[in-house]
Amino acid sequence: AWNKLVEQPWKIMSIGLRNWAQEF
Repeated sequence: AWNKLVEQPWKIMSIGLRNWAQEF
């Protein structure tokens, strides 16, 4: 159960960081 709860936020953060890095 913990793996799924931890995985989802990290996926969102990884996508957000990629979009943020692409702006530079």
